[in-house]
Amino acid sequence: SDASMTITVSDGLRTITTSGCSGYDWSTETTPNDAGLQSYSATVPTSVQVCKSDAIEQIPYLDRDAMSESNLGASQPVMGVLGYALDGVTFFGPTDAELAVDGLKGRNAIVFEGMSLGHCGSHATGGEVLHYHAHPGISITPCDVACSPSGKDHGADCNRNGIICSDVIPSSATVCSELLSGAWAAFSPSAQSAA
Repeated sequence: SDASMTITVSDGLRTITTSGCSGYDWSTETTPNDAGLQSYSATVPTSVQVCKSDAIEQIPYLDRDAMSESNLGASQPVMGVLGYALDGVTFFGPTDAELAVDGLKGRNAIVFEGMSLGHCGSHATGGEVLHYHAHPGISITPCDVACSPSGKDHGADCNRNGIICSDVIPSSATVCSELLSGAWAAFSPSAQSAA
C-alpha cells in the first residue's frame, strides 16, 4: 500500500507528511477519476494565536492556492487542500467548483457530489487527489433526489448523474470500520489523545 502519514513535533512546530493515500479501499467511490500518489508536507505551529484581523497575511494556511486573495472574496469559496485527516487524506472545503443557482461559484459538495463518495466518505479529483468534504468515514445518504442535468456544467441545481443527495448526515451514521480498526485506526477512541 502507498498509504503513509507521519506527524513530527519539534521546536513548537508540527510537520505533517503524507502520501495522500488512505489505508482503506477507496475503490467504492464513483467519480471517473483515480486517486494517485501525492507528496504533501506542511509545517504548522503547535499552538496558534487567534487573530482579530482578516488581512490575508494574518490567515494561516496549508495550501497557498486555497488561501490566495482571489479565493477569499465573498463570492468565491475556499478551494483546494485545506488540511489533512489523521489517515493522511486531504480535506477540501464544503463546496464544489461548479456555479450555483445564484451564479456564484461553489455548491454544497455533499448534495452535488455525495453520490460519488466511497463508503468511507472520500473521492478523487481529476488531478488524482483523494479528499474528504465532510467528516472522514461517513458515507452520505440518502442520494435519491432526482434532478434534470442540462448544459456543459449539468445545470446549477443538478449533477451529471441526475440524482443529488440530502445535505443532512443521518444521526445514526457510523464511521466506516477501516478507520476504526487495523493499522490505520486513526479515528478510534484509543488513537485519540486529550492533548
